[in-house]
Amino acid sequence: MKSSPVEEQCKNMYETGLSNHVIAKQLGISRYKVWYAIKDIARKKKPREKIYFNGKVYRLYPNGYFRTTNNGGPRTYLHRDAWEFYSVYKQKIPEGFDVHHIDLDKKNNSKENLQMLSRHNHSELHRVLDEKDGNKKEG
Repeated sequence: MKSSPVEEQCKNMYETGLSNHVIAKQLGISRYKVWYAIKDIARKKKPREKIYFNGKVYRLYPNGYFRTTNNGGPRTYLHRDAWEFYSVYKQKIPEGFDVHHIDLDKKNNSKENLQMLSRHNHSELHRVLDEKDGNKKEG
């Protein structure tokens, strides 16, 4: 089946390293439509980009986040580990809280770009951002 022009545009933009959110915003479509367009190339894309942080190896996954499995242990996400590492008291992220990328770039895990929000506030923030950009998540 042939891809639509928008799907081709999504794939090209994804290949340049843009996140799903940025692609959706620039094209005026939902992140779901972006994911649908790129899912095949996102899954086949090898090798995954990797970075090292605080003694762990993190690989970039198709959802745009860096993640590690800790040798068969629980998956941990770089932005969450970085927030805990940089927090003044080295505190753990409480249950029901998320770490938000202020500039919406999932690859930017610098101390200045991470903000802890309640899960509710984080979801509400992204809902407002999506509505502002004209991107509503489909059913």
